[in-house]
Amino acid sequence: KRDASSERKEKVSTALVQPQVSKWSGIIKPELEKTAPMLAKIAPKQFEQHIPRLITCFNVAARKTPALLDCDPKSVVLALAQSAAIAIFPNTPTNRAYLIPYKTECQLQVSYPGLIELAMRTGLVASVKGVAVYKSDEFDIFEGSEARIHHKPAIVNRGTDEDIIGAYGVIKFRSGETQFRWLDRTQLDKRRAMSKGKTGPWFDWYKEMTEKTGVKYVLRQCSLSDSDESERLMMAVNHDDRASLNEPIDATPLDGFEEYATPVSTAGSLAEKASAT
Repeated sequence: KRDASSERKEKVSTALVQPQVSKWSGIIKPELEKTAPMLAKIAPKQFEQHIPRLITCFNVAARKTPALLDCDPKSVVLALAQSAAIAIFPNTPTNRAYLIPYKTECQLQVSYPGLIELAMRTGLVASVKGVAVYKSDEFDIFEGSEARIHHKPAIVNRGTDEDIIGAYGVIKFRSGETQFRWLDRTQLDKRRAMSKGKTGPWFDWYKEMTEKTGVKYVLRQCSLSDSDESERLMMAVNHDDRASLNEPIDATPLDGFEEYATPVSTAGSLAEKASAT
């Protein structure tokens, strides 16, 4: 026989869960199902059939982060449109991307592994990584006709986030060529200062964010082809810059949201496909 305390806890739990279930089944799920055909049309061909799973990803994410259900449904659609366009599932065990609630906006944030996966999809990249450098490391940069980095990390007593002096991104192409880009501490802290508020990944995961910044920095300046996969990669990099700064996303123009979610080279053909129904 259950006591009165257990019954009260059950009633409170039911009262908290019920509105969230209603928001999902009564508002957001119908909106996503209505726009599913459009999501399929802006996705790469190999991803079109996975739109139902993409919608499920939002439901799973909302179970762990109920604040997502308080987001403007239009911003949820736009975030999933951006996810469909780069063919990456958010909030899965592979940690390629995340749906993040920012006030009343749902935002897609591509992770470090997600950016690397997109780079590898271009078919040009053999490897890419970002590396934080500490005061105690042995570190030199050589420019000129044979630019290179010499970096030997300290084995012990490397230090804390305050001891990071910079970070670099290095990319190795399948052709054998290597490119790198370096950011010093001042450049990194300028990026952190642009983030709104005093909480978030730049404050909780400084080392990881410096390494991710190194990856984005080298990807922006490396020599990639003009293919759809390369443009999807750069679209993800540009979008992640906005998301990491906690900038609200304008979700109003959803009638033509494909222009926000597709590579430039394919935007015209996709817009024609979307209207040919």
